[in-house]
Amino acid sequence: SMIFAHSKRVCKVTLLALSAFVQIAKADLIDTPVSTKLINGPPAVVIKPKFNFDQKIVVKFNIPWAKRSKANWIAIYKGRSKLGVDLEFWARTCNTQADTCPKALKKGQVVFDVLDPAIEWWKQWPLPTGNYQACLFKDNGNEPIGSCRKFKVQFSGAQRKALKGIMVYPDYTYYEYGQPIGANFYNPTNTRNSLIEIYDYTRKTPEDLGDPLLWLYTGCNNVLGDQKQTNDCGKKSTK
Repeated sequence: SMIFAHSKRVCKVTLLALSAFVQIAKADLIDTPVSTKLINGPPAVVIKPKFNFDQKIVVKFNIPWAKRSKANWIAIYKGRSKLGVDLEFWARTCNTQADTCPKALKKGQVVFDVLDPAIEWWKQWPLPTGNYQACLFKDNGNEPIGSCRKFKVQFSGAQRKALKGIMVYPDYTYYEYGQPIGANFYNPTNTRNSLIEIYDYTRKTPEDLGDPLLWLYTGCNNVLGDQKQTNDCGKKSTK
C-alpha cells in the first residue's frame, strides 16, 4: 500500500504500474560527433549475448597500450543505432561518470545497474527489452576502440508469466480535495525502480498521457529513491 501527496484538485485519476521513469536530468558528457569507422583488431569489449530484464549488465574490456587513456569510456546504444545517437547508458572505464579516471586502465569491467555509481543517460534503469550494443571509446567519444559487441535484454520465462499478474488499484474511486490518495499494488515481477503513476482519467491512450500528476517508487515509497548519485530506487517490493 502506498500513500501519495495530497490531491491538487477533485478529479478522476487512473493508476498505472510502470517499470521505469524517464529521467530528465542527464550527465554532462561531451556531445561531440562520434566516428562510425571502427578500428581493426580483436574486440576490445566482452559481454554476454543475453541478459534478463533488470539484471545488471557487466562489460569487460581490454585496451591496447596505444589507446589507453584516463578518459576512455564505455557506452550502451540501441542495437541498430548509429554510434553517437541514442546513447542509453555510459561510464568511464573506472565505473564513474567523472571527467576522468585516476589512471589509464588496461583492462577491467564496468557494471551497469540501478545501484550507484550513476551510469544513466537517455534511459533510466532498467533498460527496456530489445537489442543493444556495447562500445568502447577513446577519450571523450571521437575514436572507437575495436568493434562493438551486440547483446539482448529479454524477459525470463518467469518474468513473462508474472507480467500477467500485475495489479494496481486506488483505495477509493473518489477523493475530496486535500485527501491523501492510497494505492494498493501487486507486482510479481519484483522489478527495481518500479513505480506507480497517477494520470488524468480523461486521457484514454498511452500516447495522450503526458506527464503524471503524481508518482512514487513502489520499493522506496518516495520520489527520491535510495541512491546517493541518482534518484533511483534499488529496493524491490511485490506488494
